[in-house]
Amino acid sequence: MNIRWLIAVALLTVPAFLFAGGEEEEGSSSESTAVMASSGKYSEAPELAALVAAGELPPVEERLPLEPRVLSAERNDIPASDLNFEVGKYGGILRSVQPSPTWNPDIFVMNDESLLAAPGILADGIGGNVASNFEVTPDGQTFTLTLREGIKWSDGMPVTTEDVRFTYEDFLLNENLTKVFPRWMRSASKSDGEPLKIDIIDDYTFSISFAERYDGFPAYLSIVQWKGYTEFVKPAHHLKQWHADYTPLADLEDEIAEEGLSKGEWWTLFNNRDARNWDLTRPKALDFPVLNPWILVEQSPTTAVYDRNPYYFKVDSAGQQLPYINGLRSQVVADVEMSNLKVLAGEVDFLREDATLDKLDLYKENEERAGYEVVLLDMHVTPSDPRLNLTYDDPVWREVVNDVRFRKALSVAINRDEIIDAIYFGFATASTYVPSQYDPEMANRLLDEMGLDKRDDQGFRLGPDGKTFEIPFEIAMHATDQVPVTEIIAEHWQDVGIKTTMKTIEPGLQATRRNANELKADLLWHHGPELWWGALWDFVPSAFGRAWFTWFNTAGAEGEEPPDDVKAFMAAMDRSIALSGAEREAAIEEVRERMMENVYIILNVEDVKYPLIVNKNLGNVPTGGFAIAANFAGEQLFYKN
Repeated sequence: MNIRWLIAVALLTVPAFLFAGGEEEEGSSSESTAVMASSGKYSEAPELAALVAAGELPPVEERLPLEPRVLSAERNDIPASDLNFEVGKYGGILRSVQPSPTWNPDIFVMNDESLLAAPGILADGIGGNVASNFEVTPDGQTFTLTLREGIKWSDGMPVTTEDVRFTYEDFLLNENLTKVFPRWMRSASKSDGEPLKIDIIDDYTFSISFAERYDGFPAYLSIVQWKGYTEFVKPAHHLKQWHADYTPLADLEDEIAEEGLSKGEWWTLFNNRDARNWDLTRPKALDFPVLNPWILVEQSPTTAVYDRNPYYFKVDSAGQQLPYINGLRSQVVADVEMSNLKVLAGEVDFLREDATLDKLDLYKENEERAGYEVVLLDMHVTPSDPRLNLTYDDPVWREVVNDVRFRKALSVAINRDEIIDAIYFGFATASTYVPSQYDPEMANRLLDEMGLDKRDDQGFRLGPDGKTFEIPFEIAMHATDQVPVTEIIAEHWQDVGIKTTMKTIEPGLQATRRNANELKADLLWHHGPELWWGALWDFVPSAFGRAWFTWFNTAGAEGEEPPDDVKAFMAAMDRSIALSGAEREAAIEEVRERMMENVYIILNVEDVKYPLIVNKNLGNVPTGGFAIAANFAGEQLFYKN
């Protein structure tokens, strides 16, 4: 039964003493007073207490695990140096906006729960989350995790290692459902490493074993690549109804036909019904059992609605079940610019993803009138790095872009100071990972040396085939800085004779073309320079050589074998994840040196500031660190008086 409907019904008869405030409005707090459980140990939101009183929900102590995760000033999802944690109060709706009808990164991050937790997203101080704890053998090969006893899915069903067994045996080891075993689940994160093995110890304990040392694996279970618990814990009781090992295929054929699939194609039906952490803002998450603070209960072309999960497994140090905020409401808008207009109109309570420095003055001018505040925090990515596809299927293109002199020339042809001043208002520095000094004379010399010394009648350099060589950027409006940065870079490159064009395309089309190896050039963000060792996932060739990336991902079964220097670069990244201590630091230094030497990605600027837009009435907003960490701590946000 829909929990939102139950709450609405229960509120019709809720006793007045359960509330300490007036009617709730979006973007405001209703000053709801927590209602204590009969045991006096835990308390809950008045709306949930009303459901308990009406017999529609079990008492809070039965909905929580035996040992909930406790968020306190000493330990929560933000490092102590970046937040003065307060025990909050219940109430309010958090309003958001999203340019895509089915994707809201801000809400995705707020709802993304992992097996382990790393406050501040740097993979330091890893501790329990969905799993209460973990242990590692001295050889760094076996990791034993214990799920919280009594933890429940949002539909009230228990979470046990049966969900882990099902995920491992019936999903990961099923070749129909898992075509390629994930690289990060292989020993030492190697593409040709042996797949992990899972052993079930009891109802709540299981171990994950590798054939080689893998010190960085807990980081994947907490924050790296934003992995969620769904990688290892799927709701078996829900998904078995679409799995041919548990439901007769004949019983699935009607649904298979309704999906337009071939007869017997149950695995595609299963994947269409399975909502992973990346699907939390998409329609398939409706009525799907989750462990997140809020549940998607309604989605239309204009609005997405999330209500609190009554079985959420966290409490604060006062025993109040989280989250504090009752629900999330996200309005679909036409584009990023419209997101900002909604902010200026006072219709947004939290915006990070679409907030950009080029709007900083405008944000500040309207703070008081629109009822929000701007918190200037750190960006967790380098936001605007040009990428050339070194494996695009064109021999002339490949000959030019695979000459490292060409990539170095393009890097030093960029006047980063101009970009820092014009786009980032001084809140950035030039990349330290590639040659980043502005030196057009050096750029011209390198281009001449490699044979691009002849020009057409417009002054653009000719390629090896005698035709004007062109870099055609295809840019999606992921953020408002990306188009103006590309325009400036295009001017800089044309100043040294490289014809450079730009067109904007829809984000989904851009992703499709990139995955199909059909893009020559684009511009996007990268996590590596800011987050480092555990965040090197977008330094891999998906950013600069799609065919090589496929080869790595499939252990050479598909794609194109990369050259030795790319293999060595990837091997150094693997070591930085698999090892620890001095060995990790040495691997990291090798990655840096190889990036500087080969300029696989033309990294642009780093240390960029990020304006986080929050309702001025919100509590537990970080004052330092990465802006995105505020998303990961969404359950501890609350509305003050």
